[in-house]
Amino acid sequence: MLIKLDEVKKLLSIDLEDSSKNDQIKLLISSIQDFIIEECGINQFKDDRIQLSSSNISFASNTILDSDSQFLESDFIDGLDIVVEDSLYNFGIYSILTAAAGTLTCNFTQDIKSSFITEEAGESITITRIVFPLALKRIIFKMIQFDMNKKIAEGLTSESIADYSSSFGIGDYPESLKKDLALYRCLK
Repeated sequence: MLIKLDEVKKLLSIDLEDSSKNDQIKLLISSIQDFIIEECGINQFKDDRIQLSSSNISFASNTILDSDSQFLESDFIDGLDIVVEDSLYNFGIYSILTAAAGTLTCNFTQDIKSSFITEEAGESITITRIVFPLALKRIIFKMIQFDMNKKIAEGLTSESIADYSSSFGIGDYPESLKKDLALYRCLK
């Protein structure tokens, strides 16, 4: 994750025990993360030194399974952020809670999703470590702050139904935020 729920709550001076805005913040983090990936691309954040491509990868509940047990040999460890690509249902960015030889257990407490969609092994899936520059957190925080203030000023900005979510007006950021984000934009 680019920024964690607790980090946003601290920056917004929201008590960590207050869960009244958790869903809203999680939705904003997810939407902004998707927006940044769309605007900047994912490739520049990949650390290809830690990567596994295999047709033996499957998904269940909050785990990614590798029947060849190559995760530790590929240097995946607890706490890494990863991107899953070429998956039919589970493309996205996730945080590893625990890593074992054949299992990556991912942390969904920061996410609007509650688990992976079950997916059997078959097609080749690639999992790669991603590293986001710390300076992006400041930009993301400003985007979240902007969106939360906008919601208060204008009313509804997003909706979520089961696994579907939609945000309205994402990307209508001030030029100063767009300029800050442009530093991370990759030529397409």
